[in-house]
Amino acid sequence: MNPSDIQSLAEYFKEFSEKVSPYVEWLQGNWFPLVLSGEIVGAVIAVKLGRYRRGIGWLAAALATIWLGGTV
Repeated sequence: MNPSDIQSLAEYFKEFSEKVSPYVEWLQGNWFPLVLSGEIVGAVIAVKLGRYRRGIGWLAAALATIWLGGTV
């Protein structure tokens, strides 16, 4: 690689970082409701499909998320 290739690659990653950073910041601020919603939906789907043990596992994961969410 010559220096111009390295420079253009660095510029590409800088632009990519600038475009992605708002989404990363949003995810960092909203991870808790996203994860909790996914776990609850997973539990409901599992119970509807008759997979009660898996549904209880999803609910346990939701409770663990609530517990850890208060400590992080």
